[in-house]
Amino acid sequence: MEPFTQKQKTGDWEFVVRDNSGQVLAAGAGHLDHVASAAQAGAIAAHRGIQHGSSLGMMRIILETDAINLASTLN
Repeated sequence: MEPFTQKQKTGDWEFVVRDNSGQVLAAGAGHLDHVASAAQAGAIAAHRGIQHGSSLGMMRIILETDAINLASTLN
């Protein structure tokens, strides 16, 4: 999956939800049209992962990302 393509203004998102022992509980992925930036695609992926974890009843969620700017903004 490619998170963002400048020329086409499209991107992909994906997430993995794990429990506190690292066991995978859920995963998701999809395509985005009309994306302004890689940061927006990363933020959407983070949002969807947090939403899914929350829907599983998770109260404490640790977000891990390789997008330095997104991590810095969220912190």
